[in-house]
Amino acid sequence: MSFYLLLLAATIALELPVAHAVAPRERRRSVVATAILTNLLTHPIATALHWSGQPFLLLEPLVILVECACYHFAAGVSENRALAIACCANAVTIAAAWMLTGLA
Repeated sequence: MSFYLLLLAATIALELPVAHAVAPRERRRSVVATAILTNLLTHPIATALHWSGQPFLLLEPLVILVECACYHFAAGVSENRALAIACCANAVTIAAAWMLTGLA
């Protein structure tokens, strides 16, 4: 369990600055709050599915779509901006996973 919490904390620590940077200035607070809550929703599900054998490259696009919807509906950013936030934030965590483990 503690290893999982480390992964979750690392994901949030990596994605928050990216979400903040990509968010429109007037929506940054709501985007950051949404990023935290969205990761608390998507990360445990995606991790459990990945650890049970589901392919990472199948899971990650689904995570991006869910996070995109959350940024759009919960944080109130446009669909295009929501997609940009979700893609950029997840690209950082994917890159970190590949650099640290050699695979995601």
